[in-house]
Amino acid sequence: MKKIIWYIIVLALTFTLVACTTQEISVNDKEDTQNQQEQKDQNDINKDNKEQPSQDLDLQIEEFIEIEGMKEKITLNLYDKGIVPFRTYIPFDFTTEEVSSGEGDAYWFYANYGNKKIDDVYLKLYFFSEISEEEPNLDDNDNTFSLMLDGMETVNTKEKRYDWSIKEFKSPEEPTYAMLGKHQDQYFVMILNYPVEYAEGFAPRVNKILEHFYWTDTQEYLSPK
Repeated sequence: MKKIIWYIIVLALTFTLVACTTQEISVNDKEDTQNQQEQKDQNDINKDNKEQPSQDLDLQIEEFIEIEGMKEKITLNLYDKGIVPFRTYIPFDFTTEEVSSGEGDAYWFYANYGNKKIDDVYLKLYFFSEISEEEPNLDDNDNTFSLMLDGMETVNTKEKRYDWSIKEFKSPEEPTYAMLGKHQDQYFVMILNYPVEYAEGFAPRVNKILEHFYWTDTQEYLSPK
């Protein structure tokens, strides 16, 4: 009789232990699932934030540019892709294109006067894909940098237009101009290309793009204000 009672007690303890263990595993699984869902929700929020323009910025602003000594009001539209490390404002009569490749990422800002894109009037921003400690130069005829700036010459340091640039380059024949810069550990180049007859209207428009150019990852302007 005592043996039977002992067996019953052992079985009861065993069932109790199994039930507690199962309940504990269930609770842990529930907590893990909840944590994973919370992390997923946070990742979705972060992704949405990156893909959406900054909510506290005006989508359009109005400013003045000077053309042939006369001030003209111009409307600027927010350019903020979210997934790129910069934002700026661009003239309403510009259009944009983005091209990515294994060598780098290019962002084109074309003059679009009268809703007609002008292929040879643009500002091009190019980020080199590889982080390199070696500064791009024109000496190597086979690299991407020298091919983009083919036929251009280095501008004397005292004649540079922009404080943020490392070096600047100009074409001896056309009013094409380029600036080499560095953000974090990545080199980039900006190229202004336009026939001389577009210089008066195009240059001040580009200056507005550069004036509002803002690095979103380091929260600073290209040209300190």
